Parts: sequence; C-alpha cells; structure tokens
Amino acid sequence: LSLIVATLCHDVGHPGRNASFLINARSDLSILYNDAAILENMHSAVTFQSLAQDRCDILRNLSKEETKTFRSNVIKLILETDMSR
Repeated sequence: LSLIVATLCHDVGHPGRNASFLINARSDLSILYNDAAILENMHSAVTFQSLAQDRCDILRNLSKEETKTFRSNVIKLILETDMSR
C-alpha cells in the first residue's frame, strides 16, 4: 500500500517549477522546508493532509503501529524522488 500511495502522490500539488527556481525566488516553500528537498517534502505533506480527510482516510483500519510504518515508508519513498541527491 505504501508503494502505491507514494507512486500516486510523488508529484501531488506540484507548482510547475523546479526546486532551484523556487529556492532562487525565495518562495514560501523554500523557506518552509529550508531549501532541502522542498518539493518532495511538500508532496509528502499534501499527501498526508489529504489522507487525514474523512473521505480519503484509507488508513482508518490500520493499527497505530501500522499507520506509523505506512507514513514512514511513504515519506521515505517520496523523498527518494529528489533527483538533486
């Protein structure tokens, strides 16, 4: 499930500009994420903001530990899409 969600959400909310552009423009995202994997961190955050909504809560039947593992895996997978690393 983690891999499917990460695959579907790895570019969710993409602003259409690359990280270098956002950093050079001193965008809100670059400031929020301290110029580090700003787009990937944003994609992860938007993913979990969406999953927190009742109509999107596909995690409701997971235990606390399963949810923690799922979240960790999705974040790691999305962060691995940062091509600048």
